[in-house]
Amino acid sequence: MDLLNEAIADKHHFIEIRHFLHQNPEIGLQLPVTTQRVKDELTRLGIEFSEITPSGIKAVVGKSTGRRILLRGDMDALPVDEKTELDFASENPGHMHACGHDLHTAMLLGAASLLKRHEHELDGQVILMFQPGEETADGAKAMLDAGILDPKPDVALAIHIAGFEEHPTGVVAIGLGPVFASRDEFVVSITGKGGHGAEPHDAKNPIYGAVKVIEALTDMMTYEKDASIPGVLTVCQIASGSAANIIPETCSFSGTLRMTDEAKRQSILSRMKTIVDFVCQAYGLEGNLAIRSSLPMLINDDHFSRQLHTWLKDQLQGTVIAPLERYLSMGSDDFALIADRVPSVYLHVISQSPQGRHYPGHHEKVEFDDEAIPFGSAVYATAALNYLSKTQQKEEDQQ
Repeated sequence: MDLLNEAIADKHHFIEIRHFLHQNPEIGLQLPVTTQRVKDELTRLGIEFSEITPSGIKAVVGKSTGRRILLRGDMDALPVDEKTELDFASENPGHMHACGHDLHTAMLLGAASLLKRHEHELDGQVILMFQPGEETADGAKAMLDAGILDPKPDVALAIHIAGFEEHPTGVVAIGLGPVFASRDEFVVSITGKGGHGAEPHDAKNPIYGAVKVIEALTDMMTYEKDASIPGVLTVCQIASGSAANIIPETCSFSGTLRMTDEAKRQSILSRMKTIVDFVCQAYGLEGNLAIRSSLPMLINDDHFSRQLHTWLKDQLQGTVIAPLERYLSMGSDDFALIADRVPSVYLHVISQSPQGRHYPGHHEKVEFDDEAIPFGSAVYATAALNYLSKTQQKEEDQQ
């Protein structure tokens, strides 16, 4: 069984799907065009599916008895105005697949095709999770609430594309232990007293308070966080004012806290509230800290990581399987909510960037290599076919 060559033989069809999705990016939880294309392909393949949330699709391949493995592919785009020169660039202004979710969807559909072809070899069930709303961190939760884990799978796998100029397309990297930091998206709202810019003594400027709070939060991360514990607090938005000579009534700013230690995460969240309250009080202002959304750390299951690494090295000829190492990123992914409930692996498939045109994910000019799609499809299918093989299950039962 040569799954990679099978996937390569089918690649043009799934590259066409990827191009369609890239041209028609949609954001958030409502992805009607994307969802319909996925439904059309699953129907063509003869795979049973249901839309368990708006734009959240659960499909199944294999038997309804025995072990289960979940394969997740996220489908949503970003609110980015594309600036690439691709001939299949976004036709939806202000929306772009700048994180490669169009490739993830095509990879999972390619895996669905492989698994349907080899369905007779599956001694168990594959659950295909086509998810909206990863970028907004609410898609996995919506699908969890709708029963994506009912019945509960034994393990789960997610793939993310990763762009590098110096590494060839198709390299597979599996990280041991923590893969992504926790994520807390926060908003600080400050209320003062508006007035004339020429008479600041008769007003209480919330912008000054916001500046001092931001400085204090930055100092906290510098002087109170153990330097051996990776952690990042970044303010990314600030909003206030309507004119150069009007002191506004309110100011707000938002940002993200990323931590790799749960106890320190909770301590910092508590300190953030204290800082907002006391700094604002010192300047005669009212301040409020709100946590808009949160995700736990994403931690790979050690046993499943090692199993999968062995299967891929032994069977996925024609690609490079990187050594098992720690690949901790301060990014986040709501697949963490799945990994919190089910032993999981989150891995990366490398996409080589065009020479001289390497940009990071979420950038308006980022480009990913179509040729990565069959590698991702083969990884998904290899994981499922091995995990659900009678031989594998017999070996584990004997251990």
